[in-house]
Amino acid sequence: MSIPPVDKVSIYQAFRLDRSLLAESFINLTTRPEPLDLGEAKRLGIETTLQIARARELSRGSNSGTRPSAIRLNDPELRSLIRDAFSLEEEPLFDSSVGDAFS
Repeated sequence: MSIPPVDKVSIYQAFRLDRSLLAESFINLTTRPEPLDLGEAKRLGIETTLQIARARELSRGSNSGTRPSAIRLNDPELRSLIRDAFSLEEEPLFDSSVGDAFS
């Protein structure tokens, strides 16, 4: 069962689940072409919305006063940025045969 990233983050926040399991959702929200809309921002809360906005800026190299562009980071760099921006621990290792119920 696939859960859209905003829904997944909202659920994890509501039930205070381990944020380190949200790395893929944060990556999706950081790399998608459009920023969060007002409804999404309200559901995520101000702290998470600002973290996503900051990660989007950093991933596009727009913190230097230049115009935002396409994502400039490779996958390991992006994952490191997401861990830092959202204060996530290393992603836990899972048995791939079990799968992630919230993916």
